[in-house]
Amino acid sequence: MDRILEERFESDEKALQTKTVISKYGQDSAVKHARIWVCLRVIYGLARRGATITQRDIYYQLISHFDDQKQLNEVLRCIAHILDLERHEFGVIACPRGLVYGCLVFRYDDIRVDCSIQRQLVSSVVMRSDFKAESRNASCILVVEKEGIFNRLVDDGFTKRIPGILVTGMGYPPLYVRALVHKLRNQLNIPVYGLFDHGPHGVAIHLVYKVGSRSMGGDRYSVPDMRFLGLRRSATCGLLRTTCPSGYSSRKRTILSSERRWRQWLRARPRLSCKLFMKFRRSI
Repeated sequence: MDRILEERFESDEKALQTKTVISKYGQDSAVKHARIWVCLRVIYGLARRGATITQRDIYYQLISHFDDQKQLNEVLRCIAHILDLERHEFGVIACPRGLVYGCLVFRYDDIRVDCSIQRQLVSSVVMRSDFKAESRNASCILVVEKEGIFNRLVDDGFTKRIPGILVTGMGYPPLYVRALVHKLRNQLNIPVYGLFDHGPHGVAIHLVYKVGSRSMGGDRYSVPDMRFLGLRRSATCGLLRTTCPSGYSSRKRTILSSERRWRQWLRARPRLSCKLFMKFRRSI
């Protein structure tokens, strides 16, 4: 890791790219430039020791340099672009967030974890090259938006009635959860379903799994064939008209506004076309 970082900064061409990226990110702001370099100092120290650190720990170490956690996260994304590495590759990991349960056993570094015994936190181990998933009888992967729904399905014995794997990112999924779903889909070759709210945020979360996230990992960990579960537009329109006409009008405007934003988002992605968005829109 130390050698990789040294190569990144010793190359004249890379140094020129680094200067360009920093200038664009910092908008000629000395404060923002300083934030990037103090973070690079921490990262270089991690590389020399072969250690790791969470984003939250970096924030507390450098709390005098940042107003909030969001500023640090933006700097770390910029550094990942400068080094042409993913965040975990230079020793910065996220606090575990996300749960998995069901007919799944995964292995890494001669360690075996059985997810049918209890709920397991999704951590950085899913990013390891030796991470292997195994399942004898899982028929599907069900990704759930909310932790409460996930816990209810586990408590009700969902995976005993329908052998499968339950995953939740507890809202918008972190990188590790997206990577887990992507690897389970590829290694087990079983269908993936998403249980989300029928609303702007539910649609947005589904698309993060389906086509990836611009701010973290791009579409590397996307699951293009994930299928949407939950209420459909046809199931809600009549109910809203009958029970709350004014609420229906307001809700309809919100959904359409969100659709317009996501349509612009998808158009900005060179691999995707508006046809994908329209197909998804018709499906809900």
